[in-house]
Amino acid sequence: MRKRLSRDKQFRNLIRQLRQSIDQFARIFNLPRLLICLKKSKSNIMKKFNYVFLLFFVCVVASCGDDDEGLAPVAPVDPADPVPAKPDSPVLLVENPQSEYQGVIDSDETGEVSVNLKGELDASFLKLEIFKSLDGEESLHEEIEKSEATFNTNGDLVYEFEYAFEEEDANKEVVFSALLTDSLEQQSEKVVLVEAEVLNSMVFHKATLATDFPASGGIKIPYFLRLTNENTKAENISDAVTEGDHEEIAILFSANDGSGFYLSSPNAVIESSLVIKINPKTETKFKNVTMPEVGFNIFDEFDSFAIRAFYEEAEFGSNPERAEQVSEAGKAFAFKADNGQIGLLHVEKFETNEELNPKQHELSVNIWLIQ
Repeated sequence: MRKRLSRDKQFRNLIRQLRQSIDQFARIFNLPRLLICLKKSKSNIMKKFNYVFLLFFVCVVASCGDDDEGLAPVAPVDPADPVPAKPDSPVLLVENPQSEYQGVIDSDETGEVSVNLKGELDASFLKLEIFKSLDGEESLHEEIEKSEATFNTNGDLVYEFEYAFEEEDANKEVVFSALLTDSLEQQSEKVVLVEAEVLNSMVFHKATLATDFPASGGIKIPYFLRLTNENTKAENISDAVTEGDHEEIAILFSANDGSGFYLSSPNAVIESSLVIKINPKTETKFKNVTMPEVGFNIFDEFDSFAIRAFYEEAEFGSNPERAEQVSEAGKAFAFKADNGQIGLLHVEKFETNEELNPKQHELSVNIWLIQ
C-alpha cells in the first residue's frame, strides 16, 4: 500500500512538472483553449490521458523542428536588402512647342496651332489636363482620360493638341499648358505648349472725304469719316449730327491757309466750328509711314500684325492727332482710333471738283482696319 502511494506521489510530481512544461509550451504557441480543456477535466484519469497526449504532441513538434527535411526556417530580413523602388513621377515632353506665336483668327496659316505631346510613365496613366490662360487668367480647357488616350508600342502616351483661335482670344496673350497624372496620383511638371498673341483679322474700306478751302462748315460737305468694322463711310455735318453715335467719328478732312489739307481727330481739328455739335470728340493718333515699293495692295485681311507694326514702329508728327500734307496720292498714315483699333490709311487720289459751289477738294482713301 505504501509503495503504491509512493508511486502515486511520484506520478503526480511528474504530472505537475509536465503540466508546467506544457503551460509554457502552450503560451509560446498560443494554445489557451488546450490549457482550459486540461484544467476543466474533472476526472484524474482524463487529465492524465490529456497530458500524456499533449506530451506526445510536443515530442512530435520537437522532432519536426530537428528534422532537416522539415519546414524551412524563415530567413530574417536583412536591413541592407534593397526595397522595391517607387515608380518615378511621369514625364511630359513637348515635341514642337509654339512660343511667341502670332495668331490671327480665321487665318488658314496662323489661325490655329498644333503641338505633339509624349508622356513617359512608370505607373499606369490616369489623366492629361490641358489649361488655357487669357492674359494670366487660367482655367481648365480639357481633360483626357484613359479611355480617350493613345499609347505607342513602348506604353508612352502620345497626344496631338490642336486649337483654333476664337473671338474671345482677340487682343490677348493666350497660353496653353499641360499636366500629366499617373494612377498613383504622381504628377509631371507643368509644361507650356503654346504662347501666343492673337489679333482679329482686318476689314477693308474705301471712302471719299471732301472739304472746301478753307473749310467753312458747309452742311452738305462730307468732312467726317465714321469708322466701324461693318460700315466705314464719309458723312456731312447734317448726317453726322443726326445719326448720333459720335464715338464712331474718328477722322475729319479739313483745310486752311496755314496747314493746307490735313486729316485730324475731332478733338484736334483747327476749324472748331465743324465739331460744335459733335460729342464726344474722339482722339485719333496718326503716324506717317513709308509704304513698301510693292504698294498698299500687297496686304490681305490676315496681315494684322504687319499693319500694327507700321503703327508701332513709326513716329508721331508735330501733332499726334493730325496727319498733314495729305493731298499727295500714294501717301500712307498708320492710325489708332479712340477705341484702340489700329489701321492703315492710304491716299488713293486727291482731286478738285470745280463743278460744285463752293468747289470741293476730294480725298479718296483706302483703309485696312484691325477688328
